[in-house]
Amino acid sequence: MKQVNQIVSSLDLQQEKGRSKISINLEAREALLKEVLKSLINLGHIHSADEGLFNTFENLLSDVSDQAIAMGLKKAESFTGFFSLPTFKDLCMINGDDLGLPSALEAYREAAQATTPVTNYKFTHPIVYHAGRLTGWFELRNFEEYKVFPMFNIEYEKLVQKILNGESIAEPEQLAIARHSEVPLSIEENKIKLKKLMDSLK
Repeated sequence: MKQVNQIVSSLDLQQEKGRSKISINLEAREALLKEVLKSLINLGHIHSADEGLFNTFENLLSDVSDQAIAMGLKKAESFTGFFSLPTFKDLCMINGDDLGLPSALEAYREAAQATTPVTNYKFTHPIVYHAGRLTGWFELRNFEEYKVFPMFNIEYEKLVQKILNGESIAEPEQLAIARHSEVPLSIEENKIKLKKLMDSLK
């Protein structure tokens, strides 16, 4: 829907995901909320929007960022369940799925199966590495899932919340793996090398 796309594209969702950025310009905020209500009417989620409903909508979303509202409107396009204004606020809540993060269980199993050195393992997202590190690689490899997953989940949810708050999760620093660049000489090559060395000493 063109109107929905215009509202979403007018806000930089990629840059501001998870940040509490609310318009300080009251006129701009009011205009945004009115456009959102119009879109919700066009989507068939609500039938009309009088002043009383607008005031309720405005108060309900007073702590929701502009970017999250745009995200919620995008989700409302495909929403098929019972719709209410509180439902829309729920749609505005950005979660790990919106950011392309694996589920906690998927992340746990990936971390538990990571080969060593773990810093050089190709994780689907840095959050998996950091959750594994905070939980403990020994525990992940040696304890049963029902024992260690709750520990992992606590650390994982903390990291997800950091991302939702706009913090970045650093890539793990890869360890340099020592490699012998030279191919060992054959017996014949060693004989030639030794002969040259002996000749140089004459």
